[in-house]
Amino acid sequence: MENGDYIEKAKLLRKAMKGMGTDEKAIIAVTASLTNKERIKVREAFKAEFNRDLIADFDDELSFNLKKTIIGLYRTPEEFDAHQLYEAFKGIGTDEDTVSEVLGTKCNKRMADIKQCYHKMFSESLEVRLDSETSGDYKKLLIGLLQCDRDESDDVDKDAVESDCRALYKAGEGKWGT
Repeated sequence: MENGDYIEKAKLLRKAMKGMGTDEKAIIAVTASLTNKERIKVREAFKAEFNRDLIADFDDELSFNLKKTIIGLYRTPEEFDAHQLYEAFKGIGTDEDTVSEVLGTKCNKRMADIKQCYHKMFSESLEVRLDSETSGDYKKLLIGLLQCDRDESDDVDKDAVESDCRALYKAGEGKWGT
C-alpha cells in the first residue's frame, strides 16, 4: 500500500465515527481489509491527518466485544501483550492464565519489547508489578522469564532431558501435590 492509501483508510475511519452514530460496518470493513502492519500505518496516518488518537476514538465510539477486538487489532503485538498483562492485574486477584500465556510463550527479544512497551504505556515496571501481584515459585518463574536470557538455541542435551524427566517423575510419584 502507498502512503496515500493509509490516509484514505484513516479518512474512512474518521468519517465512520464523525457526527451522530457510528458506522460500525465501515469500521469492520476497513479493519478486516488490512494486515496488522497496515493497521499500524493507518493509525499513524490518522494521528497525522486529524491530530487524534484512533484507539481513543474507538474507545469512545464502540462498545463491548467489538470495541475490545477493534482496539486490539490496531495495537502492535507488543502493545497488545502489554495491555493484556495490565488487564490481568486489574481488580481483585490476578488472571494468572493470561500472565502465563503472555510471558511463557515469548522469545527473549519479544519479552524485552513487551517490558519496554509496558513501562511506556503504564509508567511502571512490569517486573515490579509482577513482584507485587504474584508470590512463591510462580513469582520466581515469571521474574526469571523477564530476565530475557533463556537459551533459544536448537541444541538439545538428551542426557539433561532424561535427568529432568526422572527428577520430575520422582517429585510427583505417589504424592499429593509436588
